[in-house]
Amino acid sequence: GHREGEDGHGDRETEDGPARHGCDHPLTRAEETALPRATAEFTNEKYEQEPYDDRDGAKLERVHITRKFEGDLEGIGTAELLTAQTEGGSAAYVALDRISGKLGDREGSFVLQHYGTISPDGSEIAGAVVPASGAGGLEGLSGEGTISVDAEGNHLLILDYELEE
Repeated sequence: GHREGEDGHGDRETEDGPARHGCDHPLTRAEETALPRATAEFTNEKYEQEPYDDRDGAKLERVHITRKFEGDLEGIGTAELLTAQTEGGSAAYVALDRISGKLGDREGSFVLQHYGTISPDGSEIAGAVVPASGAGGLEGLSGEGTISVDAEGNHLLILDYELEE
């Protein structure tokens, strides 16, 4: 079955030198302003699927996930996803993750909203910190994030963020 973020896309080394963004969309605000970037590998410790509508070539499911994050962001997360998978192999999801832990030297929690589509033509996955969802030491957090899977199969959250002093 489909697992979110399994698109195999990411930054790539180019002949011109440093890694460039792998997509052809305009740079995001975060990419233009060179915000701090946190990269965290995560494992899904619990992945519970509940189909709720399976007909006419598309299966819809609710998925509950518990995750553990390691890296620039250390902590745990709980996520609820709504997914759609077609018989032709395309899929889409929308999700909310509450992530609790330590980002840099500050500890707290925030909610990340993210979504993705995967088809034979490629994939797109994007997300953002829900405004005003930062709590504790992460109050005032804002940013944009993506979830991907690297060549070794590791799940990664990349978060370009701003944190009010």
